[in-house]
Amino acid sequence: MKTISHIFTLLVMLFMSTHAIAQSYSQYFDGNFVYGLYSPGEAEIGVRSGFGTETSRMTNAPRDLVIPSKVKDEGDEYIVSRIASLGFTQEIQLAKVTMPNSITNIGYLAFNDCPNLQEVVYSENLDSICRDAFGDCRSLKKIVLPGKLRVILNNAFEDCSNLTSVTIPGSLRMMGQNVFKDCKNLTTITVNQYDPIPIFDNDFSDYTHQHARLIVPMGCADKYRNTKGWDLFVNIKEAATGIDAISTDRAADSNSSAAYNLAGQKVSDGYKGIVIKNEKKILVK
Repeated sequence: MKTISHIFTLLVMLFMSTHAIAQSYSQYFDGNFVYGLYSPGEAEIGVRSGFGTETSRMTNAPRDLVIPSKVKDEGDEYIVSRIASLGFTQEIQLAKVTMPNSITNIGYLAFNDCPNLQEVVYSENLDSICRDAFGDCRSLKKIVLPGKLRVILNNAFEDCSNLTSVTIPGSLRMMGQNVFKDCKNLTTITVNQYDPIPIFDNDFSDYTHQHARLIVPMGCADKYRNTKGWDLFVNIKEAATGIDAISTDRAADSNSSAAYNLAGQKVSDGYKGIVIKNEKKILVK
């Protein structure tokens, strides 16, 4: 399992590196931010002093950061699709981040060691979170990961010591090692997967295995008790959802009203799991 994880991580990093090399690249500076511009019209964002010294980075990011979905340079428009590796590392003023739905990837160490970061509103189209992206964010208390997320790499949320609640979507296909290691106050993990993927034994700390509640979909507790990594949890509970109806994707798509997850965040049509529509809870498979 460890070897497979390392190979997968290397393949992801190799793809991202070769993808970037194959494109022309330039930088555009706008206020506090620097944008990496790629030829097909995509951009990544970081704080302007990114890749500088630690002391030069301490006051650049605003307290509430709203990342734009587009940027223009010399008349050309670029979609902001990535948070740059090291993009906002050690930004001590940063308290809230709101991402546009154009963001699909959060880079290596992107928000690592932002000690006052309390809230992250993720892109609905987020596909992957790279290594150590939110490690040592000690003010984070609740994480609701978006419904299209497929990959979380190693140590992504390690040592978020005040984190109490995590929601993992049904879309997840791969979780690296030590993802939630040393999250000492984690008490509730909600997983919206009907067929759980195996995870590493060290993705959660032993204390979490012994004391936290693992909440899984109705009828799935035995699946989790027999799946590697999840089988270490002592307290596995099935969600008491109060679901009013069960719909297929097609039935859900036919309803044009907005849908929200259980955290009250609006979700896109591709979201799978429990949603709220027209004041009813619906299970979308």
